[in-house]
Amino acid sequence: MKHKLVKLRRYWSARLRPDTLPPLFWHVGVPNFGDDINPALFQQLTGAQFRFAATRDAPHFVGMGSILSSATEASTVLGAGLLTPRPLAARPHVVALRGKLTQAVLGVEGTVPLGDPMVLVDRIFTPERGDATGFVPHVGSLALARRIVPQGVRLIDVRQDPWTVIREIGRCRRVLSQSLHGLIVADALGIENLWLAPSGDMRGGGSSSTTTFRRSMRQNRPTR
Repeated sequence: MKHKLVKLRRYWSARLRPDTLPPLFWHVGVPNFGDDINPALFQQLTGAQFRFAATRDAPHFVGMGSILSSATEASTVLGAGLLTPRPLAARPHVVALRGKLTQAVLGVEGTVPLGDPMVLVDRIFTPERGDATGFVPHVGSLALARRIVPQGVRLIDVRQDPWTVIREIGRCRRVLSQSLHGLIVADALGIENLWLAPSGDMRGGGSSSTTTFRRSMRQNRPTR
C-alpha cells in the first residue's frame, strides 16, 4: 500500500509542469535515478524543458528505460528498450533505440542510432575522481545490501536525487552494480565497472537489458 501511495504522489507531481512544454514519457514509480533523471537529462542534452506525457494518444517523446512497450503510434522513441522481447502492437517513430536486441524485435532496419541516452552523461557532467569502490544495488535489494556490504565499500542508494547518484559514482575508482544505469554511468565516465546480477524475481532485474547495453557499447562506442 505504501508503494502505491508513493507512486501516485510521484505521478501527480510529474504532471504539474506547464502544458506548453513538450511531452516526454518515462517510468514514474518508486524513486530510482535511472528513471527519474529522464526530464533533467534530456533538458541538459537539448536545452528544452519537458513535462510528463500523461496521455500517449497525442504526439510525445519516449525517454530512456525499459518502457518501449508503452509506445504508441504517436510516440517518438529517444533510446528506450524492451523489458521482454515481445513485438509491439504499435509502430512508433524511432529516432534511437537502446540496442540491437530491441532493434531486432522491432524489425527496424538501417542505421538507427543505438545506445541508452545515459551514455551521453559524460558530455554534461565532469566527475570528481576518487579512490573508492562503489556498489550500486538494484532498487529492490537496498535493504539486503545495507546488511551485507562490507565496511569500506561505498553503498550508492539509487533512490537519491539522480545527480547525487551520478556524483557518487563519479567519485569511485571502480563500481560494482546491479543497476543497469549504474553500469552505464560508470562506463560513460571511464570508471572500471562490473555487473552483479540481481535476483531473477526483480522486475527489470534480468540480464536482457544489461546484455543489450554491453553489446551496444562494444559495437557502437561513440568517439570521444
